[in-house]
Amino acid sequence: MFIQLELQYKIYKDGQELLDDIVNFSPLDIGLFITDLEMPRASGRDVIEHIRDDNQYEDINIIVHTNMSSDIMSQDLIKSNVAQIIDKVDMLALANAIEEYII
Repeated sequence: MFIQLELQYKIYKDGQELLDDIVNFSPLDIGLFITDLEMPRASGRDVIEHIRDDNQYEDINIIVHTNMSSDIMSQDLIKSNVAQIIDKVDMLALANAIEEYII
C-alpha cells in the first residue's frame, strides 16, 4: 500500500525499536505514525504516550491500527490525541486515512 501511494516508510518489529530509532529522524521528516496496541517490549500505548509527551511531535497524527477496539478503549485513545482508530482488516480505511493525513 505504501509503495502504491509512493510514500517513504519505515516498519518496526516492536514499539521499543521505534522509540529507539525516532531520535534519528527530524520531526519534519515524519508525516504520520501508525501503530498497533499490542507489541512486544513497548506497547502501542507506550509509543503514543512517548510521542505525545514530546512537543516536537505534537502536530504529527497517530493512527492506531488494531484488532482491539472497544468504545472505552477508543475513548481513551481519542483522549490521547489519536487521530483515528482503524480495524486491522479494513485496509481501505487505512489507505484513506493515510491519504487524508499526509497526502
